[in-house]
Amino acid sequence: MVRRLVRVLAVLAVAASWSAAQEARAIEVVGPAEVPSHALLQQVKKGEDAVLWFDVGYGVRRAVVRLHEEWGRIERQRAEAMQQLTEAMIERAARGDAFEDPTCAGVAKVALALLTSSDPTRAESAPTGAAGDERDDVLRGGAGTLRFLDGKPACDWKDAEPRGGYAAERGGFGGVFRATKYIAKYMQGWPASTTRRWNGLAAACRAAGVARELTDAGTAMAILFGASLDACGVPVPASASDLAWLSDRALLRERADAQRPPRGVLQQLFADVAMPDPRAMSDGVLRLCHALVEARPDSPLLAELTPAQWRAKWLDAATFAYAGLREVDQLVRAVGREQLPKARVLVEPLPEVWRALRWLDLREQALFRLRQGQPDDGASESASWVDPVLAALERQSRGEEIDAELNDRLAAMLLESFDEPDILQGTPSAIEGVKGDVRRATPQLVRIPVRWRGEVVRAVALRLYVEHQDAAGQWQPSPWNVAIDPTAAATAFR
Repeated sequence: MVRRLVRVLAVLAVAASWSAAQEARAIEVVGPAEVPSHALLQQVKKGEDAVLWFDVGYGVRRAVVRLHEEWGRIERQRAEAMQQLTEAMIERAARGDAFEDPTCAGVAKVALALLTSSDPTRAESAPTGAAGDERDDVLRGGAGTLRFLDGKPACDWKDAEPRGGYAAERGGFGGVFRATKYIAKYMQGWPASTTRRWNGLAAACRAAGVARELTDAGTAMAILFGASLDACGVPVPASASDLAWLSDRALLRERADAQRPPRGVLQQLFADVAMPDPRAMSDGVLRLCHALVEARPDSPLLAELTPAQWRAKWLDAATFAYAGLREVDQLVRAVGREQLPKARVLVEPLPEVWRALRWLDLREQALFRLRQGQPDDGASESASWVDPVLAALERQSRGEEIDAELNDRLAAMLLESFDEPDILQGTPSAIEGVKGDVRRATPQLVRIPVRWRGEVVRAVALRLYVEHQDAAGQWQPSPWNVAIDPTAAATAFR
């Protein structure tokens, strides 16, 4: 009874604080933070800021960047292995006498040409005849013909045009995207006998020692996306709750969501798809998004901004994470230290979000162990970068000051550790049910007012958000990209 009374009083105190904070509390934009730790360090060196906010945005961005790094490793490995495999399949089919061998060899030639289409050293070995014409059709991404199917039916290769992370110039993954889509198209249209022969050729080549890397790539793909690879390295897409949610609501979107803001659609998606027992890292991202939109600003530390402002901030961080996932999931659902400035650290009080980030970090460690030749034993007791954050949050939740040693450790993390390059930032991506493309924008350092132990301080935080392309082709930023009027923020995010 006493505990319940204490909780009620605490809620009333927070409500009273919110009432006092209903007046406009503008968010002061400090400047872009493309590499957050570097930008923060340069800012703190100016001596203008004494308080740092350990924003969940740092962890969300890190989770996205590391997801992309692992995806890139897998796709490079898969592309190289598929190149070796298709070359071997062409040779084996040429020596065979099965009725389906010429068909399989033709498709393998086109797939190999697509895998190596950006390699100038392979120009002279490009296929000619039917295989060359088919390769050109796929590269154009338009109308073409399935020359290795009976009746040579017409085909639109628009869906083989790379998008998201596969289209990014710095990635170089367009070839593996096109080859994967190309092989999958034939696997869907071939008669069973041809599919069996294709898989048999691939299995025989792999049994002879070709493309051994596909085994490791398949194991890593399962950790990352829950998908497996077939005999020739094409992903077998895993079922995805978020895609099912979007598909089930197709009619609803047509009737009711035509004018609905993109963030409203995504907010409902994240709220409905909880993913309480994630297995793949893609599931973990959905769990993270759910934790962000379900978070409640009931800590007195957050009383200086309105609840609508906090919910807007966390929703945008969730859309940032989800857009990062959708940039790369199209095929699978695939010595010294300088003296640092001193600053106090306050941790954003979202324990479930931090725990979701810890889970993702542990799975990333599993991928690292895999690359080192160690088995994925599913260990959950490994140390994570999130652990000291949770330790500080526990003390902070009791109203205690974080001790100097832990504070300095967290400050050092903020100023030095969040420095991974985000190579897919700014990449346009389409999300089913959302009109117009979205892209993850450059994070911003912002100053936010927070209340700690009766004192209002302005802390430097990290703002994540996604821009949306409107009907006129213009990129529209989140309201938090500029100084915020709380009423406008609440209206925009209903």
